[in-house]
This record gives sequence, structure tokens and C-alpha cells, in this order.
Amino acid sequence: SLKKINLPQVQTIGHFFLGNNEQLSSISLPQVQTIGHYFLRYNKQLSSISLPKVRTIGNHFLHCNEKLTSISLPEVETIESDFLSGNEQLNSISLPQAQIIGDYFLQYNTQLSIISLPQVETIKDSFLYVNKQLSSISLPKVRTIGNSFLYLNKKLTSISLPNVEIIGNSFLLNNELVTSLSLPNVKKIGSNFFHFNKLLTLLSLPNVIEIGDSFMYNNKVLTLLSLPNLKKVSYFFLESNPFITREKILEEIRKNEEVNNQKINNIIKK
Repeated sequence: SLKKINLPQVQTIGHFFLGNNEQLSSISLPQVQTIGHYFLRYNKQLSSISLPKVRTIGNHFLHCNEKLTSISLPEVETIESDFLSGNEQLNSISLPQAQIIGDYFLQYNTQLSIISLPQVETIKDSFLYVNKQLSSISLPKVRTIGNSFLYLNKKLTSISLPNVEIIGNSFLLNNELVTSLSLPNVKKIGSNFFHFNKLLTLLSLPNVIEIGDSFMYNNKVLTLLSLPNLKKVSYFFLESNPFITREKILEEIRKNEEVNNQKINNIIKK
């Protein structure tokens, strides 16, 4: 039965490359630059992948490869949807050149604890779903985030997105241990931003101008929310957040308008 694959001259791989090879343990494709859809599926012994020159990856790259522990793709720039799912031993991912990531990037990789995406600028929908060991995320260059960014990542405590400007719907849902959230440059936030996050006590969004429906729901210990530039509030803004009320935020908005009007008057006087 097939145990190793070495294809030293192949540059392009089409769809459905390898599936259900129970003894396959390693793959080396040193010259491959483009990979199609459904690259590797259900290869129970696969533990090593070498793809040093791959730049573009199609849908469903790796699915249910139970022994794979780490992935490094040093030249990948574009990743389409369903990149990794159900790889139970995978604990680290390095994508130093990736710039665009498709939908459903990581799902049900129960041991994943390290993600390195230093160049990514755009993230589409459903970025991280149910990755139980992941504790922190830093995405220093991301500017746009799609819908359903983080869902049910039980150990996630820290999120840093210093350059994000636009966030889609359902940003954080049921990430119960998040205590640190940094979004200093976000300007626009979609619906269902922050629900069922039990430990975050302080949230500052200094540049947010517009927020969608159902902004925050059932965040039991949140005591301080700062939105100094907020101009538009939609329906169901705050619900079941016992220490933060809609009235408090509306009062803050009113005060901000007064301050801004005073600044304008001072400029005119000068």
C-alpha cells in the first residue's frame, strides 16, 4: 500500500489529489505552485507535508488527516474556502506570505494552539470555528473581516486586530474566556457583534462610527463600554448586559456631539 509520495517535477495539481490512503505517511512536492480543490482527505497516517513553493490553494485543502501535527506553507499567498477541518492532532500553522483567506478557514481542529498570519489583509466569512486549544490571535495587517469571525473557541482569551477597519456580522459568539480585545481602528461593525462572552469587562472602540443590529447580548460582567465617535445606533443595541445600558451609551453619544460641536465653534472663532 502507498506510504510515501515524492513528485519532484510536478508544478500543478488538479482536484481530488489523494483520499483514503490509510498507510500514506509523507508527501513531498518541492516544485508545486498551484493546488486544486480537495487536496488531501482521510489519510489516517499522514504526518508530514512538504510544499515549499505553493502559492495558490483551492477549496478543501486538508480534511480529516488524523496524524498531521503542523503545516508550514512559506510561499502561499491565496487560500480559498474550507482550508483545514477535522485534523485532530494539528497544533500549529505558519503562513508567512498569505494575504487573502477564504471562507471557513479553520474548523474543528481540536489541538490547534498556534496560528501565524503576519501578512493577511482580508479575511472572509467563518474564520475560526470550534478550535478548542487556541488561546490567542494576532492579525497585525488585517483590514477587513467578514461574517462569523470567531465561534466556540473555548480557550481563546486574547484578540489583537490593530488595523481592522470593517467587521461583518456575528464577530464574536460564545468565546467564553476572552478577556482582552483590541480594535483601535475599527470604524464600522455589522450585526450581532459580541454575544455570550462571559469574562470581558472593558471594551473600547475609539473610532467606531456605525454599529449594526443586536450589538451586544448577554455579556454578564462587562462594566465599561467606550464609543466616543459613535454616530449611529441600530435596533436591539444592548440586551442582557446588566452593567451597561442603552441609556448610558445614548448619553455618551449626546455628550460626544456637544464636545464636537464645541470644537467646531472654537475653530470657527479662530
